[in-house]
Amino acid sequence: MKSYNYLFGLAFCGALMLNGNAFAKTATKANAAKQITISFALKAGDRDISCHDNHILLGADNSPTSIRDARLYISNVRLIDKTGKEYPLNLTQNEWQYMNVALLDFEDATGKCDGNPQTNTSITGTSAVKNIQSIAFDIGVPVSGKDKTGKRVSLNHSNTETSPSPLNIAAMAWNWQGGRKFTKFELAPDEGVKRKNDTIKIWTIHLGSTDCAGNPASDEDLKCSSPNRVEVKLDAFNPQKDKVVFDFKTLYVKAHITKDDYGAAGCMSFTGDPECEPIFAQLGLRLKPSSEEVKDAGTMIVPGVSPFIRKEAK
Repeated sequence: MKSYNYLFGLAFCGALMLNGNAFAKTATKANAAKQITISFALKAGDRDISCHDNHILLGADNSPTSIRDARLYISNVRLIDKTGKEYPLNLTQNEWQYMNVALLDFEDATGKCDGNPQTNTSITGTSAVKNIQSIAFDIGVPVSGKDKTGKRVSLNHSNTETSPSPLNIAAMAWNWQGGRKFTKFELAPDEGVKRKNDTIKIWTIHLGSTDCAGNPASDEDLKCSSPNRVEVKLDAFNPQKDKVVFDFKTLYVKAHITKDDYGAAGCMSFTGDPECEPIFAQLGLRLKPSSEEVKDAGTMIVPGVSPFIRKEAK
């Protein structure tokens, strides 16, 4: 009888161990990070647009134009569950993605586009999030980030000649103190861009941090009065079913893209540039401070809301 009880006890303990191992494996699997891809599209209203398209009607005057460039940096991507908890999307490291920064590239060097044939219209990473309710991200490059060892790494103001891809692209750099161009949107209007003394071909939106002071080699000491990073939050977003749309029709809706009255043609993010006023409004950014007492230039008018960005079914 004692032998029977002893054998029964061994069998019972073995069953518990097996069930425990099975439960642990199930829990580990449930909590494991899964791969997630987020897709992006470039449109003018309901119309997909690309370098192949001529006579795209944009701006306050519906001026026919072509795209010359359409690149931008995305960073700080978060996935938000139904409880409101944010989970970072840990980007897969490749030529388009470094640390928490990714480059989206819609130009392919065809038509009037001036770039390279390779394009990138999605970002990929892993996250342990379940039941995704919303997505949030920034347009821009952070001042710095931390690598796997916790070491601080300069990002926005790093040297393009020594930085990893995609931060090594000279065309996406401003001066070293200013850092990167967060967006490089360029149009080639059919009739050109008329200025006071001449007519040129390109109307630009180069968004980036401005009024920066300090030593770029140590960006802990570098401050920019206008950070100009666009913060986006899209609710009811399912990465498997939805995509993020950048709508040029909305972005340029109040801009006159065939003329320019100040400095370089288009908007270079400077607070005194009248061409930037309608563009910043559609980006959702304050071009100038709300008042002399409030130093909020280059911040969001409404947090998370950028009028030219929306979600759409794939």
